Amino acid sequence: MWEIVNHLIFGKEYLINILEGKEIPSENDFKTPDDTSEEAWKNTVKKLEEVHNKLIEILKGKTDEDLDKSLGEYGTLEDNLYGIISHDCYHAGQIVLILQLMGLNL
Repeated sequence: MWEIVNHLIFGKEYLINILEGKEIPSENDFKTPDDTSEEAWKNTVKKLEEVHNKLIEILKGKTDEDLDKSLGEYGTLEDNLYGIISHDCYHAGQIVLILQLMGLNL
């Protein structure tokens, strides 16, 4: 599950970097952490929340007209928003399934 959360962080960082015109992060995103302590897990979840909130803040500055603007080889903003939303939903479903298989009632 930790690997999936790291992958979710990567997906958001990828889009943020496109929107900010920065270099795309390395695709070593399904990595298993070296430190698997409770504190490391909490830091990973915190990073996911921070990256998510950063993306929201960037998007608050966009207009409807921005949706059709090209992001170069990455398509339009609308394409990328659809992509990140469906990506997050897919992987959230995986996490729920894993938790259910672990016997956790959600």
